Amino acid sequence: MKSDAVLLLFSGSKPRHTALLGDAVRAVHDAGLKAVCIAPGDAPRADGPDVWVLYESGPDRASRALDAAAETTSTFHPVRVIPLFENDVMLAALLRERLGTPGLTVEQSIFFRDKNAMNVRAAELGVRTATWSLPYTESHVRAFAASHEYPIVIKPYDGVSCTDTFKVSSDQELATTWPLVQAQRHDYRIEAFVHGRQFHIDTILRDGEILFESVGEYTAQILESLKTVPIGSVTHPAQGVFRTMLDTARRIVTSFGLRTGIAHTEFYLGDDGSITFGETAARMAGAWVPSMYEHAFGICLGYDFVRTEIDAEYHPVATASGCAGASYLWSSAQGTIENITDARTVAELPFVRHVEIWKSPGDHLSEAVGTRGQDLGHVVVTGASADEVRANLRKVYELFSVRSADCF
Repeated sequence: MKSDAVLLLFSGSKPRHTALLGDAVRAVHDAGLKAVCIAPGDAPRADGPDVWVLYESGPDRASRALDAAAETTSTFHPVRVIPLFENDVMLAALLRERLGTPGLTVEQSIFFRDKNAMNVRAAELGVRTATWSLPYTESHVRAFAASHEYPIVIKPYDGVSCTDTFKVSSDQELATTWPLVQAQRHDYRIEAFVHGRQFHIDTILRDGEILFESVGEYTAQILESLKTVPIGSVTHPAQGVFRTMLDTARRIVTSFGLRTGIAHTEFYLGDDGSITFGETAARMAGAWVPSMYEHAFGICLGYDFVRTEIDAEYHPVATASGCAGASYLWSSAQGTIENITDARTVAELPFVRHVEIWKSPGDHLSEAVGTRGQDLGHVVVTGASADEVRANLRKVYELFSVRSADCF
């Protein structure tokens, strides 16, 4: 008799990614099911999954992964297919349709991955979106910028985080950016830059019922601050405009087709109180957000969303009090580390709930990349209000320092 199993699609590359996989596997085992990990052959291994099914990376990785996963049906009866990373959302949908398991279909998944379809569908729902177009020609992009004013954003239509995303603030910057995208212009879109505060909504739901939700405000607009300052999040109570964001996020993700699972949705709040939809993803938040929820709210996203999806009797329980915030630790230093503030020193601050420092003297620092900076570590703090949390994060930034052997 075949064992019921959950197929976990894993494409992580770092230790914190394998920790996420461990949380997901624990949730599967606690629900009394087998955990089958479908991963590229170069993915880091971890103990926990009952079976690893590996496939070769490359341009045809989807077909290889589908064939490899399909072979597991000779031993297991797949009851769910769950992607742990955004790059695997569409692969999970293809696999569900091939195996006949419930969850997002290919058609529904497109709305969570293709930002062109995503924005059109959101507009159909009456949700305000950024003005956008396709970068047909360089002159078309210049005309778009002239019509909507710089800055503009050029980004992949199916991008992840801020990878290969460009904020362009002048004709001169466009002249240097266009050669980087012109050969792949069919993979890109252009948007008018949305001025305002940037927020993320994280939602766990089952059969359309919200079991956990939280609204967090990024400590800085990501594209305005990328590679220059530490970026984190601060939670807000579900009141007023924040309640509106939560309700709008629910309407978007359920209308897109997600009834059971997890979503990460972003909005911008203008000075005039207007709310503009940024994007949404049918996967859990990454970066510092899971640590913030775990150490301040008692919610383990990697465990709770998987357990919620596969176990109809399970209900995640948040134990939040006050406000919380989290951030990656950041430095502009490059070269070999001579000295770095240790975790114990940061943990002595009375408002710090959790801190991890991933680098040590002797490690080499390259240029900061994306929201991750140089993967130095992260911190979780609490406070009586969002403003107090912001102030506490600033105190951590002032305390934390890195000195390298090379000056840049």
